[in-house]
Amino acid sequence: MAYTLREYREAIDSGSITFGGEHSHEDFVRHLGNAGRKELKIVDDEGKPLDVLQKQDGRADLKFDAAMASVLSWKACLDARKSGARPPRPVGMPRRIY
Repeated sequence: MAYTLREYREAIDSGSITFGGEHSHEDFVRHLGNAGRKELKIVDDEGKPLDVLQKQDGRADLKFDAAMASVLSWKACLDARKSGARPPRPVGMPRRIY
């Protein structure tokens, strides 16, 4: 999970994943803000500490389920692309017939 979270952060930093704009969902943004971080006692291959999402200390009432779902869905997307999956062609797009 720690490596998955690192890939998610890298996608945010690179602009592959963006938040906000006219399609922003306030509950999702709130869940991202509610997510706490637990630093693990292990490091990655570059010596950087790894961490995972968890509830914030003393704040069991704060939900972060949508944040976790977003991280996991990004990993599923990366795995699908790695295995050769491509996004479906948009339905209803105008096409030239001449």
